[in-house]
Amino acid sequence: MSELPLHFMRLTFIIVYKPYKGREQELLPAVKASYVDLVKSDYVTRDAPKLMKTTNGSIILIFDWKSEEMINRAQADPIIQNHWMKLAKLCEFEKSANLVEFQQPFSQFEAIEW
Repeated sequence: MSELPLHFMRLTFIIVYKPYKGREQELLPAVKASYVDLVKSDYVTRDAPKLMKTTNGSIILIFDWKSEEMINRAQADPIIQNHWMKLAKLCEFEKSANLVEFQQPFSQFEAIEW
C-alpha cells in the first residue's frame, strides 16, 4: 500500500467499459494506456489496479485516485482528456449496478493480467 500525505484522501473507483460492437480488441490496450498516463502524471496511487472481464465482455478497472484534487487536475489535462475521448469512441461507460455479476452477493469475474 502506498503512503500518502495526510491531506490526501484516496478515492477508490470502479469503472466499467462496455465495448462497442467490433471494438472489443482495441479496448483493453486503450484502457491500459490511459491508466499508465494517470500513473505517470501522479494522479493515481501506485497501488496495483485490478482489471477484470465480465460475462457480457465488459472490462472493469478498479483503482485509487490520490484525491479529489487529482481527479480535477486529470480532467483538465489534455493528455488524459485525449485518452478519455478515445475510450468514448470504443465503449460506453456502464453502471456497475447493471452488471449481472453485481446482482449476486459474491461477484465473480475473469481476472485480466496487467
